[in-house]
Amino acid sequence: MPDVRTVFLKGLLTAVLGLVVSCARVDATPAKVEQVMAIGCRIRVTADGETIRIEAVANSREDINGHYRFDLQKISANGASHNVQSGNFNLQANREEALSTTFLGASDAGHFQARLALDSASGSVSCVSP
Repeated sequence: MPDVRTVFLKGLLTAVLGLVVSCARVDATPAKVEQVMAIGCRIRVTADGETIRIEAVANSREDINGHYRFDLQKISANGASHNVQSGNFNLQANREEALSTTFLGASDAGHFQARLALDSASGSVSCVSP
């Protein structure tokens, strides 16, 4: 017949192992996964001699349509301006498309801020330059 001490130690060991397994199960639950947007954007700036070309560019991993708004603000010694362009878009999967193009003088290179906002059934996304 087992002595009391052996029974107690086996019971304690079983309880501790049960607690460890229970804690391991809590830690093993999958982490929350963030939804990855199907749609993306960027603002492409290209210097071309005496001008700067600023393009509002969108891309998508799936065929999608929606609405865009492209804001361009410029403040320099030559003055200030605010240009807003907007409209609808239809993107094909895995292709990049320029939604809007604006030109500034080369001297305005460090004096503008552009923001592109895209709204679609997949969600909303925006990007800024610089």
